[in-house]
Amino acid sequence: MISPIPGASTSIAATVPRLWTTRFADDLRAGDDFVTAIALIQQLLAGRGRGNTAVGVRVLARGARTDPVHAERLLESLERMRYVRRLSATRRRGESSEWILTCEPARTTLRAAFERFALDPRNSLLSLNREGVGNALLNWIDRDEWINAPLEQSLPAAGTP
Repeated sequence: MISPIPGASTSIAATVPRLWTTRFADDLRAGDDFVTAIALIQQLLAGRGRGNTAVGVRVLARGARTDPVHAERLLESLERMRYVRRLSATRRRGESSEWILTCEPARTTLRAAFERFALDPRNSLLSLNREGVGNALLNWIDRDEWINAPLEQSLPAAGTP
């Protein structure tokens, strides 16, 4: 009799939801959290434009092609950055939490999300290498039109995830 590998069933069970999203390999790709966070913001922006201000986490996860647990984790980070807000703090078992866009799309940019999920300019290597790569990257971040443009301009096709 072959003895089971300790923890194998738990690992498999945790992986299955990500397989269903068809983006399983994206977990390993640099910037995946940033791209997924943008997809979540984009859907909430589109919902606001259609008058559907509250969107359930399962709908958001499906639109971003991620699992609800990953979507919830990113939404919680976005909430701390004041992009979004969960409508109810308490949920009953099996109920999907609902989220709304709380930032002002005419003034809010993707820069905070970029700095949280992709490249934080406070990285010590950037500040130590101010004359080289650090300077080039920091200048690029400061001048990048897409990252520094308001959401309503940087995410114009908000209806398509």
